[in-house]
Amino acid sequence: MPRGFLRWEAPAAAKAAGLAGMLMSAGASESLPAAVQPMAERDEAIFLLHTAAEIEHALLIQYLYAAFSFGDRERRQEASGGDLDPGRHGLVFGPGGWNRTIMTIAIEEMCHFITVQNVLRVLGGPPNLDREDLPFRAEFYPFPFALQAATKDSLAKYVAAEMPEAPDEARYPKLREILARADMAVDAGPINRVGRLFTRIHQLIGVLPESAFHAETADSHQAPAGNWQGEELTSLPPNKRAYIVAQFGGTPAEAKAKVLKVLGMIAAQGEGPGTDAAGSHFDLFYRIYHGFPETNPAYGPVVWHPALPVPSHPNTSPQPHPSGSDLNGGRITHDLALLWAQLCNTRYRMLLCAILHSLLIDRNDSNDPAGPQQFAAIVGWSMQPLMKSLRPISNVLTRLPLANANARRDGRSAVAGAPFELPYTLSLPDRQAERWQWHRDLIEASRRLRGAIAADPLTQGDADALRVLKRIEDGDDAMLEDIGAFDQA
Repeated sequence: MPRGFLRWEAPAAAKAAGLAGMLMSAGASESLPAAVQPMAERDEAIFLLHTAAEIEHALLIQYLYAAFSFGDRERRQEASGGDLDPGRHGLVFGPGGWNRTIMTIAIEEMCHFITVQNVLRVLGGPPNLDREDLPFRAEFYPFPFALQAATKDSLAKYVAAEMPEAPDEARYPKLREILARADMAVDAGPINRVGRLFTRIHQLIGVLPESAFHAETADSHQAPAGNWQGEELTSLPPNKRAYIVAQFGGTPAEAKAKVLKVLGMIAAQGEGPGTDAAGSHFDLFYRIYHGFPETNPAYGPVVWHPALPVPSHPNTSPQPHPSGSDLNGGRITHDLALLWAQLCNTRYRMLLCAILHSLLIDRNDSNDPAGPQQFAAIVGWSMQPLMKSLRPISNVLTRLPLANANARRDGRSAVAGAPFELPYTLSLPDRQAERWQWHRDLIEASRRLRGAIAADPLTQGDADALRVLKRIEDGDDAMLEDIGAFDQA
């Protein structure tokens, strides 16, 4: 994405006072992102929606990594030889624990990500599954993309990014402390509040004529809520976790009204012009931060670490990075861990390709009557085996060493983590048959990596994970065999 076209200037008070100045200037009118060169309103809306899609993608992966950093629930129990006594285990893995809460937020970001694709479709724009990657810093991203364990520092960043325009300091008394800590944790300029971008998108969509909304795409190219385990809601009930995936059909006027309404619903969960309502991402991250033990000795004694010693910036680079030690500290060089990390990247790429493929299938194409069957198959594949394969792989990685040498992190033996590295391309071939062939190639790559892993002696936990992945791969093959009848020559 040509990110250089985006410009944003922080209010003067915030610049002068640092990140904490965001609170002092919150009551004043905030500046909003704008294109550097003049653009028509619809074009600028699509441009900023592309930016929003990349931010949603980046946030959901960072939140997913934070949730995965807690490791395997069963193996961390004290009774099973783990490091967490019942009280601490409940804080991390209990019904309302930190792991489940962050996973819920990540799932909601995934739903927001799909909804943004639907807004792009109804405006006639192309879908966008890209995201910021290491070590790039975009001008309106909330902060530089970084996969990090759940810590007080990383939680402070998430609170700042999800902060509403005018938070209630009486209700959130630690907010100034959190914003100052986030500023120190990022060390790359002020954190950009995501809501400003969504505010500008809302403004642009509000002035677009109804003729700009292609409501017919709801039946052809937009992702239906049910397929993505989302909910079509007319309002957001208080304290209800809602996986919002909305379609925008009906008349053009109805589509426009619903786009504006759904953006407001998403705002109540996290991004956009909204308030600090109970259950918003801001509210949830604040509460996790408030109850989280200290993890940075610069701020106080460290008694225990809820997360495992996974690396920041995990990567599979075969050579040291010349750009800096941050990336080198995350290089996965342990022989077996590297294979599992490559398997994680392959399954992640399969997921992205499946999502993009689903958005490119025309379900109303009279020349392709198999479109609805193809769509149902690829979406079911995305939501079940592909997404569910990532957790067992991550659990294995958090049990394996980061490096062949005994690397240390926080005084503990460093373990590996899921790298979620972007593939070399997110484009798909034009013809359907070649798209399905691409999926076959990725399944074969996954199978070969699983075979390479199985060639070495494995622990019982690793062997169990491989059996789960084999069952998933068998399902992959069955899906492609079924869909093969619909391939086009």
